[in-house]
Amino acid sequence: MKRLISSLLTVLFLLMLAEVGIAQNKVPLTYEDFDQWKSISGQTLTPDGRFLIYALNPQEGDGAIKVQNLRNNNEVSHVRGERFEVSYDGQTLVHFITAPYADVRQVLINGEKPDEEFDDTLAVYSIYERDLETFPEVGSFKLPERSGAWLAYLYDRDTEEEDENGSESAEEEETAAEADSAETEPPVIEHELVLRNLETGEETMIEYVEDYFFSRHGERLVYVTADEDSLQTPGVHILETETGTTRTISSGLQSYTSVVMDSTASRIAFLARPADEKEENGDEEETEEEKEEADEDAEPEFYTLYFWEKGMEEAKVLVDESSDLLSEGWMVNEYASPEFSHNGNRLFFGIAPEPMRRDTTVEKIDIASVDIWNWKDDRLQPQQLLQLEDDKKKTYKSVYHIEEESFIQLEDDEMRTITVPDRGDADYAIGTHNLPYMYLMQWEGFPIYNDVYWVDVKTGERKQFGEKVKASLSLSPGGTYAAWYDYEDRNWYTKNLETQAVVTLTGDLDVPFYDELHDSPSDPSPYGVEGWTKNDNRIVIRDRYDLWVFDPSGKEDPYMLTNGHGRENEITYRSFSEDPDSRWFASDEVWLMATYESDKSSAVHRADFEGGSTPKELWRGDYRLYTPQKAREDNRWMVRMSTFQEYPDIHITDNRFRKFEQVTNANPQQENYLWGDVELFNYMSLDGEPLDALLYTPENFDPEKKYPMVVYFYERTSDRLHTYRAPAPSASTITPAFYTSRGYIVAMPDITYKIGNPGRSAEDAVIGMSLNLIEQGFVDEDNIGLQGQSWGGYQIAHIITRTNMFKAAMAGAPVVNMTSAYGGIRWGSGLNRQFQYEKTQSRIGGTLWEKPLYYIENSPLFFADRVETPLLMMHNDADGAVPWYQGIEFFTALKRLNRPVWMLTYNDEAHNLRKRVNRKDLQRRMQQFFDHYLMDAPAPVWMKYGIPAIEKGINQGFELEE
Repeated sequence: MKRLISSLLTVLFLLMLAEVGIAQNKVPLTYEDFDQWKSISGQTLTPDGRFLIYALNPQEGDGAIKVQNLRNNNEVSHVRGERFEVSYDGQTLVHFITAPYADVRQVLINGEKPDEEFDDTLAVYSIYERDLETFPEVGSFKLPERSGAWLAYLYDRDTEEEDENGSESAEEEETAAEADSAETEPPVIEHELVLRNLETGEETMIEYVEDYFFSRHGERLVYVTADEDSLQTPGVHILETETGTTRTISSGLQSYTSVVMDSTASRIAFLARPADEKEENGDEEETEEEKEEADEDAEPEFYTLYFWEKGMEEAKVLVDESSDLLSEGWMVNEYASPEFSHNGNRLFFGIAPEPMRRDTTVEKIDIASVDIWNWKDDRLQPQQLLQLEDDKKKTYKSVYHIEEESFIQLEDDEMRTITVPDRGDADYAIGTHNLPYMYLMQWEGFPIYNDVYWVDVKTGERKQFGEKVKASLSLSPGGTYAAWYDYEDRNWYTKNLETQAVVTLTGDLDVPFYDELHDSPSDPSPYGVEGWTKNDNRIVIRDRYDLWVFDPSGKEDPYMLTNGHGRENEITYRSFSEDPDSRWFASDEVWLMATYESDKSSAVHRADFEGGSTPKELWRGDYRLYTPQKAREDNRWMVRMSTFQEYPDIHITDNRFRKFEQVTNANPQQENYLWGDVELFNYMSLDGEPLDALLYTPENFDPEKKYPMVVYFYERTSDRLHTYRAPAPSASTITPAFYTSRGYIVAMPDITYKIGNPGRSAEDAVIGMSLNLIEQGFVDEDNIGLQGQSWGGYQIAHIITRTNMFKAAMAGAPVVNMTSAYGGIRWGSGLNRQFQYEKTQSRIGGTLWEKPLYYIENSPLFFADRVETPLLMMHNDADGAVPWYQGIEFFTALKRLNRPVWMLTYNDEAHNLRKRVNRKDLQRRMQQFFDHYLMDAPAPVWMKYGIPAIEKGINQGFELEE
């Protein structure tokens, strides 16, 4: 017995040594490790819950589509699979196979363009039979929405091999001539459509197809043929999938486009132009400039709306430029696709005024290129220029009532937007018009004011019931009611669209239905509508914690579906559905996701819709929970949950939500790296306000040691306690795990704001939290850094003018001079920046001339001489949010003051970096910057000496200088 115990102790000791060895063998993360981290996307269960299908992709490299049998855990991996769909019956997986990443990369390195050798291949996989077929040179595929029997795919291949000069060689021509008189293989057809029966494998080939789509249940395939070298007459055709019979409903026209079918597959509409308008271009090819000039001077291309329904021989003209239905000077808009209402009895389509054309009596060379800014413009010129293409395509919704053969123009310049509920079937609609108030966007921001109208869809009659209203509108699925939140009085209302009766829903309730944490001079937003019950009988509205059930007619009193349990215990309840496609909120038992404010844990509850009882908790854990997804015909649920340490892998459970089986492991390599941990802690800001923060600590954290710390902040971040962030080259900010892996503490404080003093508010929170952590004894008070982007960058710029307690700071795209930025343009949207300073994030609460001292006091540039902290900035020359000159102003000021400052400007890059190569570069330079100042690492060449423009692209300067 003693020998057995001794042996067991020996084994246990060896296991402990092995574990210590594993821990000791873990290594810190480097920028070179990012590419291997993978992500899961597109996850779906087959209807019977037997198979899980998902995409697994690395940050860089070849991904795969995984098909996992949940009964025996067998897995099939489709390497380089992308853009997959599963048939409605769950029997077939269809996806593309891409070329190997390394091969494509090598071609790009060689300065070449990938040719047809790298075209995608279509894969058709029988999930249950495990049979795979592949088809190269396929450009697209489609599956019916509600049928698993059919697949259509379109080849996109070249019909002939060309020599280096782009034409057939003499030898090829001779070979082709010989082939005319010999028995050869059938010619390869470009744009050949294949209709495949997924149950039998039988295929039907259709030549020269340009576009195609299925009816909802797959009983019909509609396709458009193109005119290819006069071998095929263009037209619109219908193929009955069960019988294989085909009918042509239109032929001989040109520019067939926007073909749509109703839900019953018995009516079709499309746009086209008469064949006699087709221009014959000569043999000479026009240059792009010639084409552009010709387009400017050309007459408008008038499209005709055609309509076909079952029983008709061919489609008929419904509306054209000479139609009596349209006012003079109006035309069918080619940019707006027709759309049937759900029951198919209405056809909505777009019309537009004929476009203006240049006066050709004046030569182009004699016309100045000038933007004229007018004080009466509803939008500033930059915004107009950014929205120019949208303006050219502007459409006005009209409706054709098919049975009544009547036409109504619903939208016009007096009412720009109309929404018809009940999927277009409702008799009444809501119209909004914001043109008179658009100019206010420049200083009011969003949401914009609207005039609101009730509209009779049958007659076009409209009645205004709201003028200059700032509201969040929600239409009931059945079309009976409009519900809206009024931003000014902060109440919810409903309007019966038939009787036009208006009811105040929340006016008598002593509970805020708006954002309780709102701390800017703008109007707070609502928490929103959770859903409507069947037949529009009830509307469910959120407050901060609970869900409320209202009778939209106002006849019955409201009640809390969650019985007040949310507010009483600081639990935020939100619902999820067994059927995400359902239009209606469940009116029996309701599934709820719960988030506990105290520890950010998640839970799943069930509640009785009638209220009166506390929601029943099924599961609770220290995770961030993603919305569960259910198999359509089985009680199996797919759940993703994460922590700071655990990637949100997929787990499987049932209706009881008691046991969770993890079925994916996206990132097993994480075990090889040092990681860290996170905890939520409370602190007191300098002005005495209790706040939350996140504290990320290195692996094997020892509170008796002192660690360098990087503080990241924006506004509120504590809700990210259980959020997993993969090590990745960031677009602008640090990744906590990357820094904790390398021995740093990372802290993220929540910040609340006082109107007029945003900089001081951030200062109070960040310094207060830092002092609190220094008191704990494990933070090296001489080695604390700051990092933030945009609004965070501004706050850092402010803080380093107020204190020298931070050893180094990295500020991305900071506003440093509110007086010069105030009147500028956000080039990404074309909007003037005034609204941002007066109403939203900058929180000054008044104009520059009303509160000039507030703008100056909150502008770090005016106090640049106080800065002692070494500063690294990133500010890119194509930043559309914060003007690049803001970074330049601060850099040149600090340079003149002989302060250590660097600015990274990534060329043609936006506010946040888009290109992965630039993200990698930023991550590496930030690491070197903080390592130098906070860990006494040698400075790299780029910091110590700089990189002259003559060495740009040659010398990156990453080498460390002892």
